[in-house]
Amino acid sequence: MVLTRHIADATTTTGLGYDDLESLMSRMTGDEKHSVAATSTLDVLWTLYDRVLHVDPDRPDHPDRDRFLLSKGHGPMAYYAVLAAKGFLDPDILDTFGSFESILGHHPDRTLIPGVEISSGSLGQGLALGVGAALGLRLRGGTSRVFVLLGDGELDEGSVHEAIAVAGRFGLANLTAIVIDNASAKHGWPGGIAGRFGTMMRSSTVFERPTPQVPSLLSHRWRHAMAETMRQRFVTEVGRLMEDDERTVVVLAVISHALFSGAGLVNRFPDRIIDVGIREQTQIGVAGGLALEGYRPIVTGYAPFLVQRPFEQVKLSLAHQGVGAVLASVGGSWDSAGSGRTHQAPEDVAMMKTLPDMAVHVPGHPDELAMLLRSSHAAEGSSYLRMTLDTNSRPYTSTPGRVVTLRRGSIDAPTMLVVGPLADDALAAVADLDMTVVYTSTPHPIDRRGLSASVLGEEVLIVEPYLAGTSTGAVAEALNDRPVLIRSHGVVESEIRHYGRPADHRTAHGLDTAGIRAFVEGRWAADPTLRVG
Repeated sequence: MVLTRHIADATTTTGLGYDDLESLMSRMTGDEKHSVAATSTLDVLWTLYDRVLHVDPDRPDHPDRDRFLLSKGHGPMAYYAVLAAKGFLDPDILDTFGSFESILGHHPDRTLIPGVEISSGSLGQGLALGVGAALGLRLRGGTSRVFVLLGDGELDEGSVHEAIAVAGRFGLANLTAIVIDNASAKHGWPGGIAGRFGTMMRSSTVFERPTPQVPSLLSHRWRHAMAETMRQRFVTEVGRLMEDDERTVVVLAVISHALFSGAGLVNRFPDRIIDVGIREQTQIGVAGGLALEGYRPIVTGYAPFLVQRPFEQVKLSLAHQGVGAVLASVGGSWDSAGSGRTHQAPEDVAMMKTLPDMAVHVPGHPDELAMLLRSSHAAEGSSYLRMTLDTNSRPYTSTPGRVVTLRRGSIDAPTMLVVGPLADDALAAVADLDMTVVYTSTPHPIDRRGLSASVLGEEVLIVEPYLAGTSTGAVAEALNDRPVLIRSHGVVESEIRHYGRPADHRTAHGLDTAGIRAFVEGRWAADPTLRVG
């Protein structure tokens, strides 16, 4: 029998016990290479489900349950066997293990299996999710606990060390990490797991020192280099969302902490503004764990460190778990020109478009940012907001996701689709030409109906402030009922290896007024890059 603290006796019994686990495991074939990974976890899993965890197979989603997170998702046969023995699974399902129609894969999927808290398989993901879940449960109150099972080899992952540091810093007494030492670590540690953690403790003692006053220096440099109204408006709007919705939490990795603190939000919401330090992988994992507990995370940082560095966590801790967050980046393609390539991410929109159910917004004005942030927060899925220093002189749309016409040419005139903060320059570039100009601040998913209705001629130019060609496929799909020539103008050479000012980089990419005009004039003489229809 599996008991719970907050519910009367759970009466589900299967008649299966510890002695049946070997037989249950033998029904699952096809992943024998992970048999050691499976058998090494068996005793711990049985002890947890038989004597420790407060869970109920009849009500696997009860809010007062304990959470067990299998981070070492390789070889889950023991996990499935224990779930079957405890009434979460019909034992006959074990025979389907790994087949196309089965809910039981070689790595567990939380959206398919009752009682499974996280989808796992890529090592190094689970502990950060556990930290987020533990933070969420502590915010809510109550006595639910989080247990995370890891492997000794998994401890080699840097993301695990990040999560350990964050868990200790926040004093998460409701979080327990259990490590299985089956000698699978490639290099191992003298003294095993205890020796590894002993080394970590000695290192932390040696380097312990008073906290330097770095945040004030960073915030001064940031304000000097990046003072811009989109970020200021972002902080203001996030504060309003935190006032209106107790589910709203902010997860930071140092960047923007000074802005939230300066706005008084850190003092007003000390438990809901969570700064994990310079640990971007854990930042996303914590957001995923909070989302699993029903919170609505807003995560912000530099685009390279919010999108590119922790992209696997965005993919697995959010999208794969079936939970959402609002990710809001700064820096864009060239805002931090003086910092060079390390702080530039023109590829970010193309990357985020690959994720399921991820909306991508590129506001061209602070008012558009506020609108898109509010709608993204309310949408419950995941959204990526790309904040930039560049802004248009006014907002060009007041409706999320729409393609709007800024300027109408003749019926045969080419159409230019311009994205986000390039609208003012695009309009200036074609002011004396016969051309229709349409605008969107949501390149993904594109407003197919609005775009289709706006394009009357047979030539389309796309002007986008990120990697050239990112929006071409979506535009082609929207216009696949007619013959049309499409060319895209954006960042082509990301490694320009120059510093200077943002304006210098924008000019170098040909995305100022003169560069857009040159692109338009050269278009008629060039061969089209794509023909549809």
